Amino acid sequence: MAYNLMTCEGFDNVGFLGDCSMAWLGLVILFFILAFGRKAIEDLAGLEFTFPWAIVCGVVGYAILVTLTGTFKWGLLVGILSGFAGGFLLAPFFGGGEGE
Repeated sequence: MAYNLMTCEGFDNVGFLGDCSMAWLGLVILFFILAFGRKAIEDLAGLEFTFPWAIVCGVVGYAILVTLTGTFKWGLLVGILSGFAGGFLLAPFFGGGEGE
């Protein structure tokens, strides 16, 4: 069954802090984890990391898994991993750091 984040169709518990609300909260958590990770990676490790492409890759991975499974926990894990992978792998092509 496909789960819809926009209309909350398919989620069991749609109330306050239900499955759909937690799925949307997962997007906020994903953004802040990638933002703090970017700061740590660029400042402490000195590696290139492109934040806009990390957000794109992370949100796409998150949305696909939440749409297919309906659980935000696994979606958040996949979103974090795909976000960091996208930030590292696309930095040489689109530039990283320098105040992005």
